[in-house]
Amino acid sequence: MEKLEDNIDKFLLRRIAYNIPEKAKLKRVKLKGEILDSPVLASKKYHLNEYLGFKNYDQIVLEFESILRENFGSHCDISSFYRNIKDLVITEEKSTIITTIKRLLGRNNEGCYYPESNEIALMSDNNGRDIVFHELLHLASSKVTPEDIVFTGFCQGKDLGEIITGECINEGYTEYLNCKYFIQRDSIYYDDDKIIARGIEDIIGSSKMEELYFNSDLKGLINELSKYCSEQVVNNLVARLDTLTEGRRPTSSKAYRVFAEARQTIAGIKINKVRTQYNQGQISEVEKEKQILFAKLYSLEGLVFEQDAHIIKEEDGIRITDRNNNVFIDNKANIKVGNRIYEYQVQK
Repeated sequence: MEKLEDNIDKFLLRRIAYNIPEKAKLKRVKLKGEILDSPVLASKKYHLNEYLGFKNYDQIVLEFESILRENFGSHCDISSFYRNIKDLVITEEKSTIITTIKRLLGRNNEGCYYPESNEIALMSDNNGRDIVFHELLHLASSKVTPEDIVFTGFCQGKDLGEIITGECINEGYTEYLNCKYFIQRDSIYYDDDKIIARGIEDIIGSSKMEELYFNSDLKGLINELSKYCSEQVVNNLVARLDTLTEGRRPTSSKAYRVFAEARQTIAGIKINKVRTQYNQGQISEVEKEKQILFAKLYSLEGLVFEQDAHIIKEEDGIRITDRNNNVFIDNKANIKVGNRIYEYQVQK
């Protein structure tokens, strides 16, 4: 086997990528409301110990703050955490059969953060720090204006129970950050939503997306993506994903279709960015072909490759590996991901 770096066969990459089909686009849907600028709210850094008193959760809150400062304090505004933690209320409720079933279906029903009342409500048998960290991330990225408009991460609305924009992306990115920095392993929650959020982060970069998240700046996120496509395309992506957040089931045919179409849209935006970078002389032709291939694999399978992903040339194709993925693509563009095989007829 030969490891390919700068001398990678760009023509092989191009042919493989060319034979991965591009399918349907997202159905056009209107946003639920105007996307607003993130508000600027006064805040200062409080001494956290002054506000502890959360019964069984004090140590989790202290651990959360430590991880938050270490990973985000240098490039993100984390003042919302200190503004909200000072009068946070944590309550516990008894689990029901309905909440247990929803949990088994992959939705996080073990906890919820209510920005309007600044309350975290937890099921009495919640999964401890994993769930509390997720809800504290919502707290650390939330702002409520004097007009009672709520901004939390990448979603916003007048009433988060009724009119909300950006919930799918926000829940996915919140749980992705939870897994990456706080619990440091994958979780069963928001799997498809996490894939959508990771695909978007792959376009705009982790530092920028984290900065926007903690600043509750959905409009900033839309502006970043709109550098590589029309704003209408991005608005439609957000709106279409939001059709899944009320009462959906992860296994439903509608959810499967919308997530697949969303991945294709995100991959298209990524390809536009890569071609722009190439035309401006920022990346080589080899890197362009590699990133286009990666974008199409994301569209097909939801794969996001690390920056240090290796492409290995084998006798009858190439293998792409990083710490999370192992993909083999033969010279006819047949793709093997785990036990799944995608067969395509090579176009002449």
